[in-house]
Amino acid sequence: MTTSLAEILHNIADHTETILHILNDPGVPLDVSQRMFSHILLEEKENTSKLELVRGEGPTLLTQKNA
Repeated sequence: MTTSLAEILHNIADHTETILHILNDPGVPLDVSQRMFSHILLEEKENTSKLELVRGEGPTLLTQKNA
């Protein structure tokens, strides 16, 4: 099953929002923030692989995210 570019970009946007929330909320416990960062890092590695499949032969302005 192929992931669409829109889904990949949506995931990246969600991760960005989550990271900003964690960084800006001093009430987030350290263990929770560490687990969230680890989870997001794993998913972003997957997103990078999916972007490589979507972009095919060469990067475009939307798909040039690097690992």
